[in-house]
Amino acid sequence: MSADRILPTLDAFQDLLDRHGSHLDTWPADRRAEAEALCRQDAAARRLLDEAAGLATLLDHSRVAPPDGDLTARILATAPTWPLRRAEPRRGFWQALVEGLGLDTLGSGLRPAMALASALVLGLSLGLATEIGFGSTSDSVIAADTIDGYAFGFLGATDDAASSADQQT
Repeated sequence: MSADRILPTLDAFQDLLDRHGSHLDTWPADRRAEAEALCRQDAAARRLLDEAAGLATLLDHSRVAPPDGDLTARILATAPTWPLRRAEPRRGFWQALVEGLGLDTLGSGLRPAMALASALVLGLSLGLATEIGFGSTSDSVIAADTIDGYAFGFLGATDDAASSADQQT
């Protein structure tokens, strides 16, 4: 037994007996040494070990009678019948849309094509939205300068007038 480990209390020893049984030779080595030392020093611990050994002997020699037919019949009568009722699967938005458009009658072979078409439409939409409205800041500045230049040129102003107008703002 290591010097830093102390002997278990009677409650802890009872807990170890419940976990590992009354045969100390089957216990983990460090716990076995502590239990043997406690049993040598404490009569109450020896009594707990003897009681656990007596209970283990009784359980080892006891036999349980097989259940009679009446018990089996009662248990089976209370068991649920098969098949159990299954909950209806929830319909998602896309499934409801496909069913609403009548596309579900076209067969399951069309589903991959519909998924591909949906991804294509979504990708094109996002790509065009990025090109048109959400360009980088430098692109926006260049576009604004170009529009200003066209506006001043349309009004008959020269480049000098356009740059003086930019300096005033």
